[in-house]
Amino acid sequence: MVILIIFIGLCLTTILFVCELQKAEAIINFEQKTVSTYDTSNRINNLSKLEFILLIILCVVQIYKILSFSFVVGVCVLVVEIYKRSKNECFISPLDLFDVKQEKKMEVYCKMGCYLYLFFYYIYQVCLFFSRKIK
Repeated sequence: MVILIIFIGLCLTTILFVCELQKAEAIINFEQKTVSTYDTSNRINNLSKLEFILLIILCVVQIYKILSFSFVVGVCVLVVEIYKRSKNECFISPLDLFDVKQEKKMEVYCKMGCYLYLFFYYIYQVCLFFSRKIK
């Protein structure tokens, strides 16, 4: 059962990383003026909704068998998202995109770092699980 939870966490962090990668791509395309502000804000908002749902699923899965590090990181990122949603800072209007572009870019890169770190943590947990099974 533990390996299933680790595998689900590995899959979810991979999907979350790809979501953040897509957000970064949207911001870069906007900076290069290849897409409109409306398309960029719509894409970022849709990815933010998906990210929020996946973060909730990740935290629920980790509650069953709390892997302390991944649970703490997941909850921290989820708390930040809930805080942003409570202040309506989560969704970006096309007019606000110029003002929050740098903040959003920094946030995306920080989250990518967290998800990448979690990804390697889950890989470590898989290796640890199988090394115990071999002995």
